[in-house]
Amino acid sequence: MEVFVYPILQTFGLYTPSDPTYGRYLLDFPVYEKKLAEDSEIRTKQRRIFVQNGNFLKGEDINLKKDEIESAKEKEWVYYRVWEKGPGNGCDVIALHGINDYGGKWALHISGLLSKGFRVIAPDMPSFGRSTGLHSYILNHKQLISTIESVILDVDTYSSPTRKIFLIGSSMGGGLILNFCALHPARTRITGAYVLCPMIAISPETRPHIVVETLAQIVKFVAGRLPILSVVRGNLSDDPRVEEEIQTKMRLSTAAAMLRCLLEFTPSVNASFDTPFVSVMAHTIVLQLIKVQWSLSKKQLASGISVNDECLKAFQELKKDRKHKYVIYTINDRKTEIIVSKTSSSDNYDEFVADLPEDDCRYAVYDFEYEVSGGGKRNKLSPDVSKIKSKMIYASSKDALRQALGVPTEVQATAFDEVSLEAVLDKVGRK
Repeated sequence: MEVFVYPILQTFGLYTPSDPTYGRYLLDFPVYEKKLAEDSEIRTKQRRIFVQNGNFLKGEDINLKKDEIESAKEKEWVYYRVWEKGPGNGCDVIALHGINDYGGKWALHISGLLSKGFRVIAPDMPSFGRSTGLHSYILNHKQLISTIESVILDVDTYSSPTRKIFLIGSSMGGGLILNFCALHPARTRITGAYVLCPMIAISPETRPHIVVETLAQIVKFVAGRLPILSVVRGNLSDDPRVEEEIQTKMRLSTAAAMLRCLLEFTPSVNASFDTPFVSVMAHTIVLQLIKVQWSLSKKQLASGISVNDECLKAFQELKKDRKHKYVIYTINDRKTEIIVSKTSSSDNYDEFVADLPEDDCRYAVYDFEYEVSGGGKRNKLSPDVSKIKSKMIYASSKDALRQALGVPTEVQATAFDEVSLEAVLDKVGRK
């Protein structure tokens, strides 16, 4: 009934579930969430946002009572919980959970953020936790991405719209954050993001034949609720509890929605990625329909992209022999190591800037001389028009080069005016 009959009846308005959260709304809180809420120094409140076709309607404070279900059983809503401590620092952190999870899990990890003055907002994504929808049944990935904007719009109704907003997320949540920051019109509201093990790409070798995929896309319309896709495990985590928890079946419609989300976000998409972010990759989640992984192998990620010996040699020639004025480094085409792209003895700074590509990332070391003292400067350049994939790889690999060279000062730039002679000298002079 739940898989075949009820969806048809709901389509024609002949059936409405008595509880649109299917029993999740009134579940008791886990011990770790209760413990955090009982801390006398921490303030918390719960809200739900009413949405229609993914669009924000209004929000309200709630107390998780049965009559709240009765009064809105024909509506869709997104639940979230707010945590704050002390006077705060004027910054919000919106924490997004992974697939088959819920926002309350963040209660295990947010004490440090609260102690630093951040207000933490942890929503349950649609069809998860206390939000409406059959558990883990996603019709369209856009309903997940639009939830981020809905939460921001609701928070704006009772807080200053000038507050800084940071996003953190793991697995599915991390992938949604990157998708939002790259493609959503409201991405300009985001000050920064931190993503852990994000779903960001599709592994071609595990993607089914086009015929099988097409058949699955058709079947989902009549049996999309069927939990028939096994999550393929293996090297997911060193913790056996994580392996045990991920043993589940994915609904056909949900897998198709996640696939569409990944295809939309494939880094080759010509999208602007303006939000500064940090990405940490710790595991690979493999689904029967989709395998989500970084473009680099797990082995490379564990040790970092290697630094070619010529890099250190060129740096020593600049530092000790004064043979070069600057050295520009790049990551090779195979994305396995950092190599020397160019060396130059020209002391014309404009020539150095001209040697930097307008549409891609580079590392560089420049030997600055100024009135007080001389020094080395390494610039990690990541232009706003660079491809998303390139930014990710350069950002996650910079430590390998920095540790190998041991340069004294670092400049990170996303625009050429940030590496103007005046801007760089100003930073060097402050060291």
